Amino acid sequence: MEQAGKGTCRRSHDTRILTKSGSAAGPTNVELVGRLRQLAALAIYGAPAAQIGRWAGKTREERHRMVNRLVPNVMTAVLTIAAAAIVVRQCRKPWSLPGRLFIWLMNRTHAGVTRWGLRHVTVGPAATILDVGCGGGRTIRALAGLGQMVHGIDYSATSVAAATRANADLIAAGRVDIRKAGVSQLPFADACVDLVTAVETHYYWPDPVHDFQEVYRVLKPGGTLLVIAETYRDQTFAGLLIVPMLLLRARYLTLDEHRAIFSAAGFTDIEIDHDQRKGWICGIARRPAA
Repeated sequence: MEQAGKGTCRRSHDTRILTKSGSAAGPTNVELVGRLRQLAALAIYGAPAAQIGRWAGKTREERHRMVNRLVPNVMTAVLTIAAAAIVVRQCRKPWSLPGRLFIWLMNRTHAGVTRWGLRHVTVGPAATILDVGCGGGRTIRALAGLGQMVHGIDYSATSVAAATRANADLIAAGRVDIRKAGVSQLPFADACVDLVTAVETHYYWPDPVHDFQEVYRVLKPGGTLLVIAETYRDQTFAGLLIVPMLLLRARYLTLDEHRAIFSAAGFTDIEIDHDQRKGWICGIARRPAA
């Protein structure tokens, strides 16, 4: 579909989320990642620094034993951080053969929350649907049972390839279209979609308010945005997920912060359903009909 009526938008470099009062909700993701890097550096270099202070006055044999004890600890720290970096990158943007494994895992682990979330919306059989961050394409197949045409986008080429394979029959039938694109610049005309879904992806979006406004642009008047995720900051034992979310550079938002983003982007009729024990959240909002 050709893009029409698209205005210019300037992306903000401040990744903080504004609360209803207009104040920033904590440090930016860049600042938080910087703190984690400082902690990692301390873990790697802190022990060597302490050992260097005890180096003077040691015999050659004692120094040799100190090095033998130190090197495995440093290597373990380096390998652990490298492995964590690979996992974080794969979760955010799957790539290559490891990415295919992560896509398969995400399809399986997200199935329950996706089914729960999709029960919150209904559309007509002639509806046009867009799935943002389609991943391995399992949600697209479910959405094809609700509407007439389903578009899927993902900024990972590996995900696009996996989603295309998973929905090859529907693509051949002309009912599904999958392409590589990002939420910040959707390759669709204004007001052409009845429903937009985003499953386990919105907390990675570069500029939440702008990106929600981009979704708003492609929705028809009266159209619906459905955001589904399996974690939010008000859930039970939320503190256990703070570090993983920081490592993923994902926004760990409260229920009120979700409402604030919907509202700031222009949406109305905002509803937030959640399961505090499971950590599931489902946000529904609509573009005004007129």
